[in-house]
Amino acid sequence: MKIQELLQNPDYQQKRSLENLICHFQNISREELWTKLDDELDENIFTQISQAYDDLIIKKKPMEYVL
Repeated sequence: MKIQELLQNPDYQQKRSLENLICHFQNISREELWTKLDDELDENIFTQISQAYDDLIIKKKPMEYVL
């Protein structure tokens, strides 16, 4: 899955939080994120982002704990 596809996925409503998680797990800055939209996400990274998003949004854990 490409970064752009993940950001456009309607299952992820909190786009700003999703962007922060992608940047954290890809080890890139927010500025770099927009230049790497066509990059493929590794399956492990996608799984980590998805689990962290669930922890953040569904379980309502603070971003600091999730990261």
